[in-house]
Amino acid sequence: MIWIISLALAAMLLFILLTCRHDRQLFCMLDRHAHPLRCLYPCGWYLAQHLPVKTAFNKKRSRLQSLLYKQDVEWELKVYEGKRMALSIAAAVLSLVLSLAYACNLAAAAWPDPADGLDRPGYGETDREYLLEVEGLGPEPAKLTVEIPAMQYAGSQIGEIMRQAGDALRNLMLGENPSADEVRTDLILPATVKGTGIQVEWSVEYTDCLDALGHVNNGQCPEEGQLVWLEAVLKYQEYEYTERIYVRVMPPVRSEEEKAAAKLKATLEQQAEKAADEPLVRLPDSFEGKRLKYSFPKDRTGWETLLVLGIACVVLPAVSSDQKLKRQQDEKQKQLLEDYPSLVAKLTVLIGAGMTVRRAWERIWADYTGTEAASDRGKRPAYEEMGYALHCMEGGMYENSAYRAFGQRCGLYCYIKLGNLLEQNLKKGSRDLLLLLRQESEAAFREQKDHARRLGQEASTKLMLPMFMMFGIVVAIVIVPVFLSFQF
Repeated sequence: MIWIISLALAAMLLFILLTCRHDRQLFCMLDRHAHPLRCLYPCGWYLAQHLPVKTAFNKKRSRLQSLLYKQDVEWELKVYEGKRMALSIAAAVLSLVLSLAYACNLAAAAWPDPADGLDRPGYGETDREYLLEVEGLGPEPAKLTVEIPAMQYAGSQIGEIMRQAGDALRNLMLGENPSADEVRTDLILPATVKGTGIQVEWSVEYTDCLDALGHVNNGQCPEEGQLVWLEAVLKYQEYEYTERIYVRVMPPVRSEEEKAAAKLKATLEQQAEKAADEPLVRLPDSFEGKRLKYSFPKDRTGWETLLVLGIACVVLPAVSSDQKLKRQQDEKQKQLLEDYPSLVAKLTVLIGAGMTVRRAWERIWADYTGTEAASDRGKRPAYEEMGYALHCMEGGMYENSAYRAFGQRCGLYCYIKLGNLLEQNLKKGSRDLLLLLRQESEAAFREQKDHARRLGQEASTKLMLPMFMMFGIVVAIVIVPVFLSFQF
């Protein structure tokens, strides 16, 4: 099987190598981000040309022509066929590579020879099933499923095995403790003896120092320790064996300071119990020859919180103000771009009707202020800038300078171009102004449509990630139960 897959993979790679330059120059101009497999498009186009499907070719050509409204769709047909077949070629190569890797993995695995016998599961393991192919029973090989039970101890061995398991438990249960006479950390109480199939049930003497799960609580243990017994019942089939183990739980290793603190605590608690009828519990001034001073602990962590809040109160207003200013500037530029086509169109209509640039400017501003007062709508920055330029002209600024300053204040290329156009009109005359304004109006409306198209493409691109996430969830819902149903 390996050599068949290898030959198929070699043939596929050879085909790619021989056809990768077929009409390659036609596909080099494609965007590699939009066409990640464009290096395989020549191979796909070559394969599509040599497949006996001329009727399908004509149908695809007619469909592309109806969709693209073009007389000649050969280029679109080549890209379509090249991309479609390139995906098939890439999928074929990937499947062959994965198949070859899987076949090599199977060949490298060490498969036992059933003629030498079937391995029996060890003690305590589950029964094992073998799927065998048997030849010689008939003309076709027969498939058999044979269940082999796990190994079991003979009756004469069980007693000795139980005693050995009990001895093993004595050492295993200690964990990190050095011996059974010095237990300071938690004990390990396993439910089985590994490798034997023997089950273990534990029972522990009830004390404050050791619980039923083997957890040690030796904070109140006396200095000489406390003797505790544990009982392990070992079970194997119908056989049982009981092992009783004694351990001494010792108090934790403490420093001199910790020992003195524990003694003082015990003394204070005893004193509090003796004077239960007194409203106050007197604290000793000295203990074991050492003078004592008492105080309640204070919360010393509040200053970090106040410091962080103070820094946040200093930084956040400045940052938020900058962000707000940036958002306002972006919103202004957005509104300027939205109003530019209509503004140029109004200038074109009014100047075409015989008005001068100054009169058209005043008329647009008057219409804007009247409409704003009537409908109480928000301010539009393009018309507000026109009003500012008009006030500057009324204040004595030259008209050409006011138009140039209008474009510079708006800050966008289209407005700067309009301001320069109006300025040049005052300097050189208005013979071609109307024609230039019409061209600018047409260009502005085209740019507005292109901008709307770009926004739509960006919105669709942002939706790709949620769509892929939903697709992955659906695939997982369908595929995971299938894999879980397999019995390996």
